[in-house]
Amino acid sequence: MEKLISMLEKHYKDFEIWQEIKEVLTYEYNKDGLKNEFISKQEVAVRVFENGKIGFGYTCTKDDYDSLISNINLSLEFAETDADFVMPEPQFEKGQMLGEEKDIDLVALKQKNMKIKDIAVSKPFLKDIERITTSCEKKKVFFYNSRKGSQIQNVIKYAAGIVLVVNKDDDEKMEWDFSISDSLDLINPLEIVENAHLRALKLLNSSPTHSGEYLFLFEPRASADFLEVFAQSFVGENVYKKKSLFSQELVFSDKLTIIDDPLNERGSVKSYFDGEGFRTERKILMEKGKVKDFLYDNVYGKKLGAKSNGSSIRTKVSMPPKNWFSNVMIDRGKDNVKEHLKGKKVIGVVSLLGMHLVNPITGEFSVGFDGYILEDGNFVKSLSGVSVSGNLKDFYKNIIAVDSDLKIYGQSGSPTILVGPLMLSGI
Repeated sequence: MEKLISMLEKHYKDFEIWQEIKEVLTYEYNKDGLKNEFISKQEVAVRVFENGKIGFGYTCTKDDYDSLISNINLSLEFAETDADFVMPEPQFEKGQMLGEEKDIDLVALKQKNMKIKDIAVSKPFLKDIERITTSCEKKKVFFYNSRKGSQIQNVIKYAAGIVLVVNKDDDEKMEWDFSISDSLDLINPLEIVENAHLRALKLLNSSPTHSGEYLFLFEPRASADFLEVFAQSFVGENVYKKKSLFSQELVFSDKLTIIDDPLNERGSVKSYFDGEGFRTERKILMEKGKVKDFLYDNVYGKKLGAKSNGSSIRTKVSMPPKNWFSNVMIDRGKDNVKEHLKGKKVIGVVSLLGMHLVNPITGEFSVGFDGYILEDGNFVKSLSGVSVSGNLKDFYKNIIAVDSDLKIYGQSGSPTILVGPLMLSGI
């Protein structure tokens, strides 16, 4: 790092360095048995700020700093000019280290994989285990700002998941589930297997049903998919560019509280400081249906008359940081959703198909789904070959109940929610 800093100081005044050292260990069980893979990688990215332009360079080759500087100069030559493209100035204690540095628990990671397998093979109607994966990603980030100095963060994330196939009554279905956590002890093999197994059983022997308006029960995984699109409206860049659903004053269901939490132990993103070096924190974006905050990085915070609130992420070291959410989730509710199902015909949604067709700017959606019909809270039949349509603004206005069973899938999470009415297209 010292050599790179010295070289950059000869060429530029304002710059930042993001150096990431990553180790990933993965165990995968499939029909060929249990195998493991270990990957170790060191990457460096540099941003330079010069006369309203931002230059960017990247390398994963050790000490290849001459090429790195050439790439920065080339990007500066073709970069657009913007008065708000100025050096971020995060406040932090020089040399501070955030997060505990831990070793990957190799033995426990393998044992967790075997435990998931043992539970899965005991389940009725199991036809096949496509794969079981347990992994650990250990990451150390060195960040240097030429005006503020350096800071370090250590992050470790464990993950486990299964893809299985069930067969019953001459039909079969494939389903999956996974869990992520800062601690391997918090990953529950029984919960992962049962979630995947029960979903698969609920979707066997599926067929369409009649079109019409229904109440919809979205299980956490399906609700989290919708939230991942809706959450884009909180991003400062989208607000500034008029690509947010919140361009007009809107009030949503008072059941709805949305949080962005980059420190959540269950989310796939963990960061003590963001992609520009600003300290991160848990943010309430919406509280009881009312927008409370937006996600600002350095540039779009300035454009919108606000300060960065640690909302810049680096999805890849090889790409510049961007203004985005970290782990976004609908907060746990206090409703017992089952009580709201009595005396009603409700469509349950397990998984959504074609989420790339949802328009994050207008909110319009029409997506396929796999699910089931409930009458008076009781299972009637499985559904496929159907779709649900509407607008995200109406979707989140018309939430009837929010349960307490929050589950995070990657960067988005939700409890079970009851919404309606929505239009079902079937037969």
